[in-house]
Amino acid sequence: MSESNNSARNVLIFGGANTGKTVYVLQLYGRLSDEGARLSLRHQPDDLSLIVAGFDRLSNGLPPEHTTTGASADVTLPVADASGRAFDVVYPDYAGEQVDDMVQNRQVSREWRSRVLAAPTWLVFLRLDHVHNPKDVVTTPPPADAPPVNGSQAPASALGDQAETVEALQLLLHTAGVGSATPVRRPTLAVVLSCWDELSIPSGTQPQTVLRDRMPLVEAFVRSNWQPDHTVIYGLSAQGKPLQPGTPDDEFIDQGPEAMGYVVCPDGSRDSDLTLLLHDVLERTPEDS
Repeated sequence: MSESNNSARNVLIFGGANTGKTVYVLQLYGRLSDEGARLSLRHQPDDLSLIVAGFDRLSNGLPPEHTTTGASADVTLPVADASGRAFDVVYPDYAGEQVDDMVQNRQVSREWRSRVLAAPTWLVFLRLDHVHNPKDVVTTPPPADAPPVNGSQAPASALGDQAETVEALQLLLHTAGVGSATPVRRPTLAVVLSCWDELSIPSGTQPQTVLRDRMPLVEAFVRSNWQPDHTVIYGLSAQGKPLQPGTPDDEFIDQGPEAMGYVVCPDGSRDSDLTLLLHDVLERTPEDS
């Protein structure tokens, strides 16, 4: 980077496998060149290899390729708002399986520790149509005539995605040295509900309502642990529609990626400026961070 982190605050993008992080970064890069966007590039990123390759695929109506397991590199977008405040959007281009390993092993690598400590603003991506919540006796009671099951017969169940998400947030907070005695002010948190177009959500529905319905444990954890002014929940459809790996989409080719996608604001309204959610969470980040 040509500017040090002394002049720009970091924004960390975090999420598991296939949660839409890469597509958002690619589309965000395209929107940052739009004169009507709320944020703009301060200068071109030092390394555009990932962005160019991924944006070319979107321009050809194809989805970006999945990051190889074991790969890890940081892509940094140097942005500024209308008043000239500088921010560095840090997207670790990692396979989402690394997040699963981090939660399962309760260990944070030196790389991730450095990223977390440097970022007073977090964007956490969740893909609700991929959420797995194992059945339990509270939400799905067994039939009255079901035979009793002893401990040796009961199948082992994996930790549900809700619990894993809360574990991940707790692990990140612990790494950042943030306690739970008082509501969190730093880091400021944006929960991004990605692939919104695949959720069949009625127009005008507020993202917080959707998170509460689909992942109530996560919604309650965020609401209980963050100060209201320092957290926000957005919906996101970075592509506007799903793309198929082997079938180029004519609409994407004809209109270009920059015309596709939208964010769903906290009040349920939609906006085609994909920088909006980032601008909003940055507005909520304290100046002393």
